[in-house]
Amino acid sequence: MPTGFPNSGISNKGWFKKGQKTYPQKTINITKEELENLYINKKISATKIADLKGYSFRSIYKYLRLFGIKVRTKREAHTGMHYSAEHRLHISEALKGKEVSEETREKIREANKRENQSPELLRRRSEAQKGKHLSEAHRKKIGDSQRGIKKCPFSKEHRQHISESKKGKKMPICSLETRAKLSAALIGNKNGLGVKRSPETRIKMGAWQIGRKRQEFSPEWKKHISESHIGFKHTDDAKQKIRIGQTAHRVKTGNCGPTIGKHETQILDEIEQKEQIKIKRQYVVLGYFLDGYCEENNTAYEIDEKHHKLTKQKQHDTEKQIAIENNLNCKFIRILDTWDATHKTLNEVACR
Repeated sequence: MPTGFPNSGISNKGWFKKGQKTYPQKTINITKEELENLYINKKISATKIADLKGYSFRSIYKYLRLFGIKVRTKREAHTGMHYSAEHRLHISEALKGKEVSEETREKIREANKRENQSPELLRRRSEAQKGKHLSEAHRKKIGDSQRGIKKCPFSKEHRQHISESKKGKKMPICSLETRAKLSAALIGNKNGLGVKRSPETRIKMGAWQIGRKRQEFSPEWKKHISESHIGFKHTDDAKQKIRIGQTAHRVKTGNCGPTIGKHETQILDEIEQKEQIKIKRQYVVLGYFLDGYCEENNTAYEIDEKHHKLTKQKQHDTEKQIAIENNLNCKFIRILDTWDATHKTLNEVACR
């Protein structure tokens, strides 16, 4: 038993027996304040303290408990620790050729599942990632290390395993509070729009795409996608957002522009001459292409060809007209395309 404990220090003198032999007890002189300063304030490990003092690390742990000093857990001991390049290389070399057993992988998967993690751990992880931004040097290192390395595709068995594990599972529904946080976090995020890339980066991106083919889905997967969309309908707001985005893309790229009727240009030209007005062609409103729009008279013009008599097209035309009238608060004129190519006269104008 220690003697003289624990005022000025510990003088642990005496003898101890190990097996059939008796050994002299080593004297240890260390105060509680000194141990607290080294272990708590300076955050030096028990092993390093033992090396500094010339004792065994077991003795240091023993007196930490005797003094009532809380021993750090492994997680607390490794927080903020940065290994040297030599140490990391040593670890990498030691792990080469080693394979993780399926049992260990299953344990890791179970431990990493969100439902198996405590709220406190999730909170600490979230707080640890707040405000973290990789430096340019760090990004360059990552880019250099990944250069020339192709992503390892999943094997057929692995993909089948993922597919089987997701069967019957529904996507988690975010609460209104979470949705509001996500929306606020995405304010100002343009997803790369307007970013100017250097000529070198463009060449690299072009070279990376050479020889790549689009992934072709199997007939079974196409059938699965088709069946999953049966009965699904977008809301009116979602439809409008999709339409506006698609129209903006078409206008920007110049691909797949609006369809212009056979006699649309001649009819609108004649109206301009008769009324002495200026009509803008293919005017965009709420993602719709309007055949003509006069800003002076606040009047919209639509030319109806033969296909506008179909039931589905009539329903679409009515929805389009109501949306445009509500948005522009304008007069809407629909014109039947009865243009006579021989006489070049407008035979009928119908407003509805």
